[in-house]
Amino acid sequence: MLVTNDSKNDQKKPVAVMFPPSSQEPTARVVLQEQGRRKGEEFGLSEAVTIKYSYPMKILVPEHIGNGTCRWIFPVTFGGGLVGGDKVSMEIDIQDGCCGLLTSQEATKVYHCEDVKETTQSFKYTVGKEALLCVLPDYIVCYKDAAYKQTQEIQLCNTANVVYLDWLTAGRIARNEEWQFSRYFNRTEIKVDGALIFKDQVLMQDSPYITVHQSMKNYKVLGTCVLLGNYRC
Repeated sequence: MLVTNDSKNDQKKPVAVMFPPSSQEPTARVVLQEQGRRKGEEFGLSEAVTIKYSYPMKILVPEHIGNGTCRWIFPVTFGGGLVGGDKVSMEIDIQDGCCGLLTSQEATKVYHCEDVKETTQSFKYTVGKEALLCVLPDYIVCYKDAAYKQTQEIQLCNTANVVYLDWLTAGRIARNEEWQFSRYFNRTEIKVDGALIFKDQVLMQDSPYITVHQSMKNYKVLGTCVLLGNYRC
């Protein structure tokens, strides 16, 4: 992580740095840390002390969104979507007393793949004591012939909280591409103090007997929503 001095208040603030891709490190990493707490607030003032990313990812953590107690994290892909062969991995660490929201600026587009190259995304979230993580992205849309694999793992302390949403649409409906992707795989695991309490796995692809389009019929959206924790509104 690199930091610079703020001339107005002489406080150190993080600088986002783009690194070359490495097979040993995630494509992106964000760490939120508590920097004090206002009287009466449920969560502390959350600051992004680490922001790292490499191609094809970019991470935005704007300061003007929210009131300081919750940091909004926006992953952005160069080119507006993912193509066959892209491999994206992200780690989000919400430390004790912090609140973070992972969201998006638009739908995640998965373009068609060539030579059976699969597009993969993996996310690992760690949530500390009395902290809150909200994962509320826009939907995923798989184009015709796309092959997509996604894994998400959420590690919680026993006093942590999570609001998790993951959803997929039928595709480019206006172009008659409903459920026309080649393969879709998604696995989600939630652990509390290392113990697995939730696991969901979805695999969608044509079989010799029925296609995804035939089996989904008139359904347009497939989604999962989980609310878990001790937070009291």
